[in-house]
Amino acid sequence: MNVFPGTSIIASQRMILDMPVCDFGWADAFAFADEIASLPIGQTVISFLNAHNANLMMHDPEYRAVLSRHIVLPDGHGVDLASVLFHGKTFPANLNGTDFVPALMTYMTTPRRIAMVGARPDVLKRCRKFPETRAMARVHRRFRRLFRPGAIRRGHGQGSLR
Repeated sequence: MNVFPGTSIIASQRMILDMPVCDFGWADAFAFADEIASLPIGQTVISFLNAHNANLMMHDPEYRAVLSRHIVLPDGHGVDLASVLFHGKTFPANLNGTDFVPALMTYMTTPRRIAMVGARPDVLKRCRKFPETRAMARVHRRFRRLFRPGAIRRGHGQGSLR
């Protein structure tokens, strides 16, 4: 699927509960995220679909709508089981945010502004070690209201980016 119209960036995806989820291995996920971040298209949002988020999106149409505008990566055994059920195979990698974001930051060589919505404080601390990161914020897990357009820019939530 062409993720960004007008670009050559294509992501292989699988539908999990009618949500497109990228099916990258670690190396391809790093290269993809770095390439997307290098484009002058504004912010890029990467989310991680796990069993909990999948249950939320099944019962909350607003949450599903927000998630559908993100690049979604697979996170955990529950999503892997869904992939086996719907596609006959697991995802190439478990790209959970706790491991993926700090590892991605070791891969990136260009300074980036990064905001981590729902990140645990220990993950944020690991990420702050990278000089490539110019700005970092953490917004509390209970962030549903923050996804209204412009909410983070307006300064709602803990550690907001402006």
